[in-house]
Amino acid sequence: MNTMSTHKDLKTLPLVKGLSHYAEITSRVAVVTVSVVAILAVPAYFLDNYLGTFPWIFICALLVSMPVSLYMTYKVILDLIKRNLKD
Repeated sequence: MNTMSTHKDLKTLPLVKGLSHYAEITSRVAVVTVSVVAILAVPAYFLDNYLGTFPWIFICALLVSMPVSLYMTYKVILDLIKRNLKD
């Protein structure tokens, strides 16, 4: 009898399924949050330096990125819930 589990056998365990689900949620939310902040803050930083208004446009971009990031996180979570209800 082989006591070593294969990778396929591990995916059928409830604990591993649950942990992989949480890891997927965490990674998708992290990517969305970092992407939104980077897309808004990086150009604002350079625009601030170009116009000589640092840090005002940068701060405004960070303030705008917060609700946008929350909304995008909400959409990601809804998408994952819908997908899991189909399975």
